Amino acid sequence: MFKSAYKKFKSFPIWLKITSYGVILYGIYLILLGLVAPYVIQTQLPSALQTMLGREVSLAKVSINPFLLRARIDDLSVAKSESSKKLFALKRLEVEVNFWQSLLTLNPTLSHINIDAPDVMFSRQQDGSLSFQDILTRFAQRAKKQPKETHDDGKIFALRIGKISLLNGQFAFTDSATGTHLHYQKLHFNLNHFDTRALISSHQTDKPHNKFDLKLTGQQQGQMNLTGQLQLSPFKAVGHLSVQRVALTPYWQLIQPYIRAQFAHGTLTTKLLFAVNVQKNGLQWQLNDGSLALNNLQWQDKTQPKVSLAHIKLSHINASSADKSASIGQVVLSKPQVEAVLKNNSLDLVRLFTPKWPASSSTKSAPSQGQSAAPWQASLDQVSLEDGSVSLVDDDFGQGTRWDIKKISLKTGQLSSDLSRAIKYQLSLALMSPSHQNAGQLSSSGEIVPQTQSVRAKLKLSDFDLTTLGAYITPYVNIQLHSGQLSSVAQLRFSPKQQFDYQGNLALTQLSIDDNVTDKPLLKWQKMAINSVHFSQAKNILDIKQIQLTKPFLRVVVTPKRQTNLSHLLVSHQAAKPSSHQAKEPPQTAATKSAANPLKINIGKISLSQGRAFFADRSITPNFASGIDSLNGDISHLSSKPGTVAKVHLKGAIDQYAPVTLSGEINPLLKQPYLNLDLNFKNVELVSVSPYSGTYAGYYIDKGQLDLGLNYQLKDNQLLGKNHIVINQLQLGKASNSSKAMNLPIKLAIALLQDRHGVIDLGVQVSGDVNDPSFGVGSIIWAAIKNVITKAVMSPFSLLAKLVGSDQQLNYVAFAPGRAMLDKSEQQRLDKLAEALKKRPKLKVNVRGSVNLAQDALAISEFKLKQQLLKVSGLAKLPKDLSASQFPMQGPLVDGLDKLYTSQLKKSVKATRKKIVAQIKAQQGGKEPSAEQVTTAVHISMYNQLIKVQKVPKSQLQNLAQIRAQQVKSYLVNHDKIDPDRIFLRNSKAELKTDSTKVKLQITE
Repeated sequence: MFKSAYKKFKSFPIWLKITSYGVILYGIYLILLGLVAPYVIQTQLPSALQTMLGREVSLAKVSINPFLLRARIDDLSVAKSESSKKLFALKRLEVEVNFWQSLLTLNPTLSHINIDAPDVMFSRQQDGSLSFQDILTRFAQRAKKQPKETHDDGKIFALRIGKISLLNGQFAFTDSATGTHLHYQKLHFNLNHFDTRALISSHQTDKPHNKFDLKLTGQQQGQMNLTGQLQLSPFKAVGHLSVQRVALTPYWQLIQPYIRAQFAHGTLTTKLLFAVNVQKNGLQWQLNDGSLALNNLQWQDKTQPKVSLAHIKLSHINASSADKSASIGQVVLSKPQVEAVLKNNSLDLVRLFTPKWPASSSTKSAPSQGQSAAPWQASLDQVSLEDGSVSLVDDDFGQGTRWDIKKISLKTGQLSSDLSRAIKYQLSLALMSPSHQNAGQLSSSGEIVPQTQSVRAKLKLSDFDLTTLGAYITPYVNIQLHSGQLSSVAQLRFSPKQQFDYQGNLALTQLSIDDNVTDKPLLKWQKMAINSVHFSQAKNILDIKQIQLTKPFLRVVVTPKRQTNLSHLLVSHQAAKPSSHQAKEPPQTAATKSAANPLKINIGKISLSQGRAFFADRSITPNFASGIDSLNGDISHLSSKPGTVAKVHLKGAIDQYAPVTLSGEINPLLKQPYLNLDLNFKNVELVSVSPYSGTYAGYYIDKGQLDLGLNYQLKDNQLLGKNHIVINQLQLGKASNSSKAMNLPIKLAIALLQDRHGVIDLGVQVSGDVNDPSFGVGSIIWAAIKNVITKAVMSPFSLLAKLVGSDQQLNYVAFAPGRAMLDKSEQQRLDKLAEALKKRPKLKVNVRGSVNLAQDALAISEFKLKQQLLKVSGLAKLPKDLSASQFPMQGPLVDGLDKLYTSQLKKSVKATRKKIVAQIKAQQGGKEPSAEQVTTAVHISMYNQLIKVQKVPKSQLQNLAQIRAQQVKSYLVNHDKIDPDRIFLRNSKAELKTDSTKVKLQITE
């Protein structure tokens, strides 16, 4: 049958035979391609892939349409290693061959490649390896085993594909180390008119080759679009990338283990044109006209937001790997907000954002020899920061002070990576108080030169509220800062060579400070304007044209414990021991540096307007208080230059009406300060210092005025003072019974010092060494005045003698023994005393007579003997020069002497003579004395013996003392015209003084 059929077939015409052969071959083709090939592929491909990949591979169906030359694979999947989960899955892969196009062009041509719902899922393990790491290893090992092809003509295999499309793709990545899970879906990719040998041309045709389009939807509906065109030989791709609202939170999880800050939210949007090509020297790329925006960014710690931004926008981004250049037109930061805490000498943001990378054992590659890669050049046209804010809580130094900086605005000029250009900037911000009130504004503009590390800037600070510094001041100073605003307009310069330079004006207004000792105002002023300030660190100078103080006020109070409120301003702290790692500079080194190059200071003028001062002393009872008002004037030309002095001229009023002036020269800026100042007070009411007089003088003041002229000179640290004190009409009141009163007769001192017009005129000189720790101007003045008073009351007659220009001692009147008559010299002494008493009309004199017991008794005894001799002799009068040795040799006086000797002493004159003869003879060695010699010796013996037996009663001596005192008063009253009520006789009889023949005088008030 077969043979008959064959014979019959051979009889067919040739065309029929050819047709038959064609049909048979076509049938075989259909069977092989449509049935056999799918079956073989479906059964062999999984095992082959499994052998290649080392993974389990499954394939649901393979079908081939032999008519359309279309092959399709359904449900292909590759499992993960040692897991039932999928690494890769594919719902459908379809490839269609364009037979006729391939035949006509003699190049393989595919109509299309369609990939439907590919799903890629891979992960990173805890050890850092990828889930497909083993597959890459197998490929690498296989590549090593295969022989390398030596023939390469440089041409790429020709292949054309009408369209390559990928629809509904998904991609998932899981990082076990960080817990990150990334998932992308709706992945669509189209590549039209693909030609492996087509080139990108600037002349686009109706059907441009290799044009692609990639679309991807990420988590939280973020979109990515990538469109462009590519060529394979040489490889080149150009296109446009667009990313819309891609959530950044999942990506932050990749670095979250290494950063303490938690990323709360934020999205990325970007657009750019790109070009990528491969050349002989490697891959090169280019970005053009790009833009990038990071929106709604926020980082936080465990409890609250720390850093947030409305957006960061970068515009006009251009970069080229060939030129190694990158440029950005503008960077805009909108509404950045920062919350920070300073604690334990560390800013919490530093800790939150400092990476904690794991230790790495990798070694750095050695640099290539003989080659130095050209550096990249980058530029940024402008940085703009808008409506920023910073909140800083200072728990270290500010005791929880919160600093709020609002409305921060910053704009810069062009920036370059080579730092060759000056960076211009404009900055403005507002400071807020804890009550969210405006606490000052700061604006600045200028430029920074990175290469020279120099800065030139204009600065304007307006109404900075100094009360925000309260927490920083109170730990060191016992004050309460109630108000104060600082303003400044200045130009600043800084560079490593020229160092810091400041030129501008400062103003400190509405300052009000209370001290914590009295809880009352300590220091105030309405305004302090410091004009034309120039500080140069390089030249080490500080020049100030003028300092103007308007309505300054200072309050000084002495506390009940005798300490001033100023002495408690500084809070005492124990000196902290320096850490072992801190460098220590010996004190002498710092001192040497300071002395070698001291700061040069020049101040043109310091002006005071409507100043006031208040002084109160609570340590005395009653309390004292006084004030200086209307203080005006200036200090001009104050300089630290040696040999210069500043002129001082200040005027004011004590208690509103008593004028006070301060004038002279000072220079406290010299190494050894200099001053020569005159301080004058006029018509100061002494009732205002009555509390002091009550406490220290023992009496209150009822009346009086003070003129005080003080001159102080300080030279070589030695203070010399000449003080002219005039007290007019001083009148003391009642005694204060103060335990602190000095133990001196103050009323007497006043009477001694006050002239007949009621004026006390004193010149007091003071001196002291300012290096002495106990030095104090007030203390040395008081010591000098106290010394004057002490000298006055302790030596009042010396003071009175000086008043009348006498060197005599006026505190006594001398009398001859036994007599009560004033001789001429003593009368002159009393005349001088009277002259002084007339100049001190408040003084009174106590007069007390006295006797010398031996001298006055002897003189009275001799006087009594002479009276007896006159009586018994019968003479009218005695010889003027009568004495024991001048007694006559014979006559009535001799007879009377013999008579008195015999009657009163009961002795024989002959026996006395005989005894004296024997004494003289013995003294002369047996030689007989002359009669005259014997008579003279006898008369002397008898005369002296009679004197000794005369009785002088005490009453007679008392009367002598009293008469002497009366003689002194009588002379002062009658002759010198001193009021009798100023001369007081003391009872000389009741308390008889027996040590002197003088009348003693005592000054009283």
